[in-house]
Amino acid sequence: MDEKTPLLRKESSEYEDPGYAKIKKLDDPTAAVQDDTPEGETQTTAAEPSTSAAGTNTERPKKREIIRTTWQTREQELADAVCSYEGIADVVAPTYGCAVPHGICFYLCHCLSSFAVQLPLHLLLLAWPVSIAFMGSEYMERCPMDKALPFSMVVAGVWGTLALLVRLVWVFHTKFSSNETLQYWLRNGTRCLEIGFLVALISQFYYYFTLTPSFDPKDENFCNETFYSFTKWIHDLTIVLVCIWIAVYFIRGTRCMMRTT
Repeated sequence: MDEKTPLLRKESSEYEDPGYAKIKKLDDPTAAVQDDTPEGETQTTAAEPSTSAAGTNTERPKKREIIRTTWQTREQELADAVCSYEGIADVVAPTYGCAVPHGICFYLCHCLSSFAVQLPLHLLLLAWPVSIAFMGSEYMERCPMDKALPFSMVVAGVWGTLALLVRLVWVFHTKFSSNETLQYWLRNGTRCLEIGFLVALISQFYYYFTLTPSFDPKDENFCNETFYSFTKWIHDLTIVLVCIWIAVYFIRGTRCMMRTT
């Protein structure tokens, strides 16, 4: 060991990140300028005038900024790669933030945007509008209080079923095809059907909340108790799912506006 070399300079950087090590080195104002002069030869850097040291000090902030910019560019490229996924991956992909939530969001985006997750998720959601349409048609004549209530459920169920079926086609197309024209029409068609489904749900909510049923078959405001209980339960579920749906589109719209600005 060279006795002239300080012991603090012998720290091992084996497990240190290269980019971080460079930034740390440039941030250290006491760090000496190292050269590759072999042992036994006279080092000439120590005899250089003080102006060279001043020039080195002015170059350090520039080098430090270049290294930091390089690492930020790599993180931005990774974030853009995650944002290129369709579906939920395009919703949560933070570009800034600390490492732990950043990595968690990337992992969730990768998992939720995969075809193996998207397919069963949409098939599971398909039971929601199908059950609405089925119950509306099944109890069409069993709610004389107002036949518009079961009829509006049938309309909402049909719109929701069509929207999810088109979205399923969109999922398959994203997985197995790269036709941008068809992608454009599937995306816009899905959004139009979802808006129609939302309008049908609002009309059905109107009929549900403006009428007070009676479960006495002899009453003119009679409505089947099973049908009305199902309607109440499906409304609670619908409110939760629609809030999530609106939040997803709101976040996506906000992110698009931030990108353009």
